[in-house]
Amino acid sequence: MSDTPYESPNAPQSANANGIMLPPAILLLLLSVITLLFESVIGYTVIIDALLFLKHYGVAEGSLRAGPFVLGFGLVFGMHVLTLIGSIRMCRLSGYRIAKAAAIVSLIPVLSPGYVLGIPIGIFALIALSRPEVKEAFRKNEQR
Repeated sequence: MSDTPYESPNAPQSANANGIMLPPAILLLLLSVITLLFESVIGYTVIIDALLFLKHYGVAEGSLRAGPFVLGFGLVFGMHVLTLIGSIRMCRLSGYRIAKAAAIVSLIPVLSPGYVLGIPIGIFALIALSRPEVKEAFRKNEQR
């Protein structure tokens, strides 16, 4: 029991869950931001190249040549945005499903933020997410 009547009786457990979840969440957040910044620069060149393909080959053939590349880049970029949102949710201890999805996506080498660097961080996040006190903290935050 706490010394003050203003402190929540569940504060130590919540603080413990926050201490467990914060390191992998911050690492995944930083890696996601760096990857998205890098991909934003690459995305600009992808769009320019796609437009050049369309201009040079015409709409029909240019779409066939550039379309799959643009779609693939969009998929990877979208997965990195999902990882960013999931890592923010991990920091806040809310949205267990999206946090877990972000950790799982970071295990896939092509979709992982930072590519190979995201794999150990994803494992670290999944281990932290599987802890009972972390699950309970997510559950309590989602009931509010």
